Amino acid sequence: MDRTAWKPFLMRWSEEWQIANPAEEPGADPWLGFPAASPEEVEALERRLGCALPPSFREFLLVTNGWRDAGNFVSQLRNTDEIGWMRDLDPLMAELYEDTEDFETRERFSRGRC
Repeated sequence: MDRTAWKPFLMRWSEEWQIANPAEEPGADPWLGFPAASPEEVEALERRLGCALPPSFREFLLVTNGWRDAGNFVSQLRNTDEIGWMRDLDPLMAELYEDTEDFETRERFSRGRC
């Protein structure tokens, strides 16, 4: 999805989320996103990870650098400063994936590919 599609999709998500979860203060901004990441921030993230981001995720970050209330179990998506490899961010969870029978996932993870 490109930026021109992400923005209206996320605006609708924000509006529907606010209807389903009314804010305590009336007239609160319904936008669940953050200010957009700059191209330089996205490039710095790619250099830090050592790979190019998938185009759709790159475009998402150029619309909003992170996201609030991504679902019932995800309170926030990370921004360009917080995104990293699972083995660095959550080593215990990474160990669970190392033991998976899903060869493709394990191979992708072990090579550090985006």
